Amino acid sequence: PLFRSLRLDKERAMIMDCGEGTYGQLMRVFGEQLSSVLTQIRCIFISHIHADHHLGLIQILMERQKVNPHPVLIVGPLLLRQWLLEYTEACHPVPFEFLYSGDMLWAGDANKRRMARLLGANKLGCVRVNHCHDAFGVVLEHEDGWKLVYSGDTRPCPALVKAGAQATVLIHEATHEDQLQHEAE
Repeated sequence: PLFRSLRLDKERAMIMDCGEGTYGQLMRVFGEQLSSVLTQIRCIFISHIHADHHLGLIQILMERQKVNPHPVLIVGPLLLRQWLLEYTEACHPVPFEFLYSGDMLWAGDANKRRMARLLGANKLGCVRVNHCHDAFGVVLEHEDGWKLVYSGDTRPCPALVKAGAQATVLIHEATHEDQLQHEAE
């Protein structure tokens, strides 16, 4: 996956996963409006540490820094935080705040309330999914009444199904060979 972008309202946007080439895709989609879109990004959610879900993150942070010096909130696995800190020390400082997805589980706390306000949501939380260590989906209930559920790679996951019940929009990866369909059921 390259990325999934969600415009939350006229002033806020969120990116879900940020693979290599994300910036180029955004440039092709938004053209001359790209600076405005980068400014609107409030949060980038990274579902898990596999490279195809986060390698475009540094370029997005660097390009966003040119038009909006305020740090963007990154929600993701702990290893992602370490990777960002090492890059910042060794190569180029990029502004970001970080929240560990495991601290944002769908049960309710101050971090989730802060995130919800930042994104215009009534409720927001992460759900552990069945993929690699520290893999998560995210559920966002927007103040306008719609509900979004997003997951990168996962096997069938009852916790995500439960948290995502009554979703307005479901976004997930679904790559599976036809002869292995029985494993997905």
